Amino acid sequence: MRTRLAIGASVLSHFHLDAPWIVLTLAIGMGLILAALPLAWASAGLLLVLLLVALLRRPAWGLYFIVFAVPFGSILEFPLGVLSIGLAELTLVATAAAWIGRMLARKEFYLPRAPLVVPLLLFLGAISLSAVGSTSLSYSLKGVLIWLEVLVVYLLVADQIRTGEVNQLVLAVFLAGSLQALLGIYQFLRGQGPESFLVLGRFIRAYGSFEQPNPFGGYMGLIIPLATAVALAPGPTHRGMLFRGVAALALGLTGAALIMSWSRGAWMGAAAAIVASLGLGAWALAFDRRWAGLLAGALTGSLALFWWASAGEPALGLLIGALAALGGGVLLAAGRGGRRAIILWSFLIVLAAILSAGGAFDVIPAPLVERLIDFFPYLQVGDVRYAVLSDENFAVLERLALWQAAWSMWGSSPWLGVGIGNYVPLYPRFKVAGWDDPLGHAHNYYLQVAAETGLLGTLAYIALWGVIFWQALRLLARGPMAWRAVIAGILGSLVALSVHSLVDYLYVHAMNMHIGIYLGLLAVIHSATSNQGARSEAPE
Repeated sequence: MRTRLAIGASVLSHFHLDAPWIVLTLAIGMGLILAALPLAWASAGLLLVLLLVALLRRPAWGLYFIVFAVPFGSILEFPLGVLSIGLAELTLVATAAAWIGRMLARKEFYLPRAPLVVPLLLFLGAISLSAVGSTSLSYSLKGVLIWLEVLVVYLLVADQIRTGEVNQLVLAVFLAGSLQALLGIYQFLRGQGPESFLVLGRFIRAYGSFEQPNPFGGYMGLIIPLATAVALAPGPTHRGMLFRGVAALALGLTGAALIMSWSRGAWMGAAAAIVASLGLGAWALAFDRRWAGLLAGALTGSLALFWWASAGEPALGLLIGALAALGGGVLLAAGRGGRRAIILWSFLIVLAAILSAGGAFDVIPAPLVERLIDFFPYLQVGDVRYAVLSDENFAVLERLALWQAAWSMWGSSPWLGVGIGNYVPLYPRFKVAGWDDPLGHAHNYYLQVAAETGLLGTLAYIALWGVIFWQALRLLARGPMAWRAVIAGILGSLVALSVHSLVDYLYVHAMNMHIGIYLGLLAVIHSATSNQGARSEAPE
């Protein structure tokens, strides 16, 4: 689990970090520093000190705080140049400092032996290389810090979270997601928000504390696949039933909030993620057949009910829906056909849902269908400069203009890019005429990586995610049954991130730390699986 590194223990042996004079000196020095700082900085510093004191007892507590600080970090946030420091960043600094401080007190330093350490370091090296010739080193620092935070959170989870705490950390994710979803639902139903977020003439797009609907929807998309998989997980104990119940509640709230975000990218990402997590989980036999059957029956019955009801036959729809639910749900719940039956029925439900989303069955409300597919015709636009602008196509053409600028950036420096994080400062040089606002990012992370880090960084990014998915799939196939639902759910969440990143940039609002937590949980399960395998292979 750990790789130990020498750090000069002979030097450290002369110091006792718990000596009273050191504590007193540090307290006086910290008090003088806080007194000289502005109020905002002093408040943040005091919070950091209090966190550090608590975390010296157990750094893992900071990870639970980060789970809630990711969605609610804007409560306390202040700028530092081009950087934005919030609760999540402050907590990460305090947690990492406490972690390192404990190691120093024990006169040792080590790195957790986690499978993604080397791939993450290689990617960090590739993007750092692009910063050598960048226009703005401060923006480059911001871009590198995003992935450095992923690495640090990953190491903290891999080292500090015990195997028995995996479900507890996942439970914290569900609670944080549910609270954020409730805020978004309130905004949508009560019309609380900017007028520019108005949809359907009366509702406000849910945006939570993310300030924008798209990252809010992206965050919901990271919760939904995990909640779906865990809600279907087997487990006869009362604790297991409570865990699944919280997951089901989180699924309902985040699913509703996702729709209310009115974010096409989040919808597409979540849809792909649910298909992936259900398909992979079913193949790995990670789900309880009774719950899978209940879900299959409910989905089948609902589709049939809505289909016939939309045709003006609600009574017939109710009957057909009940029969469909009986045929699909009971057969699966009884275990008829095993894995193949689950896969086949899942495929049929997904196919029906896709056709419904496309308007084939007139099931899904027309505004949702129009929102989902109205941008496809504009993808045929060759050059945004020659497109006819209107109120209906403004948002889509704006995104295409950002993509076109990113493509031009990549063309100007194809090998190493213009520098990690430098999309915004260099945008005026490559912008499409008439589209002056870079909106903070290119609204396509793959294009942005290519523009900022060139071919080298793009290949490194693809390789990183290839390793992540490969290792997660191996873990799903070989890991203990007790963890397979969590693994399938995390895999689905990573699919949501990958798909949504085609039309947006989700490494904002500390969501990169949320990804680091997911990757760290996989590392904890990987370590437990490896240790179990080593014990089983040991001679008697």
